[in-house]
Amino acid sequence: MLPSLRTGCNPGHTCIMPLLHSPAFNSIGQSRTASPLFVAFRHCPCLFETFFIMSSPASSRIEKDLLGVLEVPANAYYGIQTLRAVNNFHLSGVPLSHYPKLVVALAMVKQAAADANHQLGHLNDTKHSAISEAC
Repeated sequence: MLPSLRTGCNPGHTCIMPLLHSPAFNSIGQSRTASPLFVAFRHCPCLFETFFIMSSPASSRIEKDLLGVLEVPANAYYGIQTLRAVNNFHLSGVPLSHYPKLVVALAMVKQAAADANHQLGHLNDTKHSAISEAC
């Protein structure tokens, strides 16, 4: 099935039409007929340029949340919320050992959660004892 295309692109006109097609390869990697997307490139050179620009690697990606839009590094595994936290709270680079009371409080919460889950039967004896020893 060939996609719907406009032929004879004008310089000021981008010929992007919906391209509905089946994948060029099946689920085990065997080649099918030429993908309609690549067939479309022959009919519409500006489509190839648009596809190339959109698929080229970028140094950052744009993410959006309720507070607005930010650029996140493209290779980062974190998202916009983590980036906002790093920018707004200058705790990054400070070791957790600088906050000993926070460490003790976190251990107490972990211990209480382990005890409650053990009593409810959601945590077995081995895991409960390991968490208790660590806390």
